Amino acid sequence: LAQNANTYLSQGKAKSEAGAYAQAIQDFTKAINLNSHSDDAYHYRGEAYFRIGRYTKALADFDKAIEIDPRQSSASYHLRGLVKYNLKLYKQAIVDYDQAIKIAYSDETYFVDRAKAFFKT
Repeated sequence: LAQNANTYLSQGKAKSEAGAYAQAIQDFTKAINLNSHSDDAYHYRGEAYFRIGRYTKALADFDKAIEIDPRQSSASYHLRGLVKYNLKLYKQAIVDYDQAIKIAYSDETYFVDRAKAFFKT
């Protein structure tokens, strides 16, 4: 029985929450293969890559999630900022945090992470 993209997305999220990032990435990839316009699948796969330190792949997925839906991607901007922060690209991280704040001003985490990046510059 063929599964749809949302099923793989749900399975991947559950595996990610359990810390099974490699298996989650497989599910998110299957979801993307079935629906290449799923900003959520790219976002969550990017997050899983981020959690295992695969920063280049994480950046590519966050870029794609943002490209698909720039107005709803505060979390993707934030996580892309975290990746850049971990790569010591502090000024680039600040730009992403600024975008996240523009979309979701009430999320204090974005302000805290931006302040940490400012501190490093």
